[in-house]
Amino acid sequence: MCKSRRRDDSYSSTEWSEAFTLSGSTDQPKAQITSDMRDIPVGGSVTLTCSVNPSSSSGWKYYWYRDEKSSEPLTTQDAVFHSNGQISVSQEGLYRCRGGRGNPVYYTEDSQSVRIDQKVDVSSPEISSFSVLMIIGAISGITLIFILLLLYCCKKFKDAANEQTLSQDEDQQQVYSSLLHGDRCVYETVRRCENTENGPAEGDYTNVTSVIQLKVINKTRQRGDPEESSDYYNVNPNSATALKS
Repeated sequence: MCKSRRRDDSYSSTEWSEAFTLSGSTDQPKAQITSDMRDIPVGGSVTLTCSVNPSSSSGWKYYWYRDEKSSEPLTTQDAVFHSNGQISVSQEGLYRCRGGRGNPVYYTEDSQSVRIDQKVDVSSPEISSFSVLMIIGAISGITLIFILLLLYCCKKFKDAANEQTLSQDEDQQQVYSSLLHGDRCVYETVRRCENTENGPAEGDYTNVTSVIQLKVINKTRQRGDPEESSDYYNVNPNSATALKS
């Protein structure tokens, strides 16, 4: 309660006012923090609001902090301060606040922490250029691998064809060599068989040749002299026997 008096009359005073009762509390109030968004847009900011229980909201001054271990409040270099209890931030981090009033200052409990992240603009030129470079690099790598595989397959095919050609040449050379070495044997075999079955012995080839020559001469001379005929029979008796045979 209270009463008053005049400044120039120390003896005059009013009666006491009606009593007004105040109650005290040992519970420390806690600040609350809210934000209009959790992601900071590119080139923009996020507005944070701090408040205390409305029943004791008058006279509070608010202090802002970033990160859990920070004990120094934010300044105008870190945020834009609006009306009492509101700030705008453009840096990502973990923000909290608390209220204080009186002298010495009486502080509320710290509010819960709010995570503010920097929003990534997927349509920014830097991100788009990086994506294009990544795609071009991947396509170039795949193309190079395909070309190397193609060259490797061509080389293997060419080596296989060369080996096949060399193998065929070796087979033909072996067949040709066997024929060259075998012709003489075949010729000798036929010659021996012919001599054994139809012809005279090896020593009689001269007689057979003489008979053939005489026979040719005789055919050339159609209706020849008896003397020539007799000469034909008198040339070599053994030849007549061979001819008859």
